[in-house]
Amino acid sequence: MREDGYEFVKGKSSAKYSEPAEKRVKTTKDDRTEYINLLQRDISAKKEQIRYKEQRIEMAKNSTNWELCDQLTA
Repeated sequence: MREDGYEFVKGKSSAKYSEPAEKRVKTTKDDRTEYINLLQRDISAKKEQIRYKEQRIEMAKNSTNWELCDQLTA
């Protein structure tokens, strides 16, 4: 029940007593470009790691070191 005596059906007026929605912070073009560059560097680093691990697996297969090959592929 409100101070003025009117009782709302659902208990309170959602328009007057609800919390305002959080607004998303707008990003600038420079921020977006910087984030894209960061993601591209991360992707490049991951590709390099994959390439290195694939080379190690191939070297282990060629050397018939089966224990090392099993470890690397696991």
